[in-house]
Amino acid sequence: MPDLEFRAFDAETVGNAVRQPPLADLRGTARTRQRRRIAVALATVAALGATALTPVTIDRYGTDPAGSGDPLPRSPFAELVVFGSHTAVAVRLAEDNCSVIFTRTTDDGQTWSREGRMGHTLCEGSSRPEVRYVVLSERTYLVSYNQRVYATRNGGLAWSLMAEVSHEVDAFPRGAHIFSCLVACFGVPEPLATDPITGVVFRLRSRLPHALAQMYVTDDGTMWGVLQPGDWPQPALLVKSADRGKTWETAPVPAGTRAVGIAARDSREAYLLLVPDYRQSNPDRSGPTRVRRTTDGGRTWTEVTTDLPHSDATRPFTVASDGALMLIDGTGQQAAVWVSRDGGAHFTKGAEIANPGNAGGLPGRLWTITSSGTSVVTENGEHWRSVLLPAT
Repeated sequence: MPDLEFRAFDAETVGNAVRQPPLADLRGTARTRQRRRIAVALATVAALGATALTPVTIDRYGTDPAGSGDPLPRSPFAELVVFGSHTAVAVRLAEDNCSVIFTRTTDDGQTWSREGRMGHTLCEGSSRPEVRYVVLSERTYLVSYNQRVYATRNGGLAWSLMAEVSHEVDAFPRGAHIFSCLVACFGVPEPLATDPITGVVFRLRSRLPHALAQMYVTDDGTMWGVLQPGDWPQPALLVKSADRGKTWETAPVPAGTRAVGIAARDSREAYLLLVPDYRQSNPDRSGPTRVRRTTDGGRTWTEVTTDLPHSDATRPFTVASDGALMLIDGTGQQAAVWVSRDGGAHFTKGAEIANPGNAGGLPGRLWTITSSGTSVVTENGEHWRSVLLPAT
């Protein structure tokens, strides 16, 4: 199979983004009624010409492993996003199903901030709109409903229309926090970033040709991502920007495969997880997970023979604090982190957790919410640390 090779975008082909297929079609997993009401993506907003979505949430651990299909006991929290330095944001839906509640901790859950709430008018009228949200940074969140996007820059205490707190830029300013989404970037036509001091949201003026499926931002600011066209069988694209979004390079995902994870160490070294494309007429769904690696910035990619257990789900995949590759996977009542310290050839089972719930990750860490109402985080794949979720 020929190596992948990046090429520059042709400006004339960069058009409006296309929406992803329905989230349920892509995930193919059961959701509780609460999870259906609080969706994990922001809807397309014509006035902005862009959308945003929640990062890193999956529902694959939510059914009885005996096969009954009944949900296991769950935390009331829809999502936890861990930003490191003991800081995390917890998200849940209010009991009336009409508002989204955010709260933040800076001490691994020992104390939590005053709750920020959005949506007290969401249930006005005869029909209830679908509430959608995204956690962009520690204090900047977005919520959409009825074709409008609202943003907060202070942890949810005050809200404005997205257009009032966002700026279009040709490249993200240095020092801006670029949004990573390792599992689900449904609907985002371009990357987003925030100012860590003011909370202002930055959007790239030049749009990518397709919606983002995944985005991994390294410590040096290099953006590696996967774009997913809306019209199958048009192939997905790998993308890379080493100048904070000013210019991009692209390469097609290998034919017959689906990218379920991308992670990178810097501007030169990156890894791609591939599985057989389930949309093929006769897919081999049990076919092996494949790992591809580049060490020259994406000019060439080579296949790595791996012993990673197969799964056709999109799993949180990241580079650990010590440079190892790690991902979280599991079913039913047990999950584990799989760790590779030889470039993806050999994976060993690391930290395990019982009764896992929603799992997620960002560059350098993975986490999962447990059914007991706590959460656990790992930065190295070997040990978990606890984050106590707020009382409800």
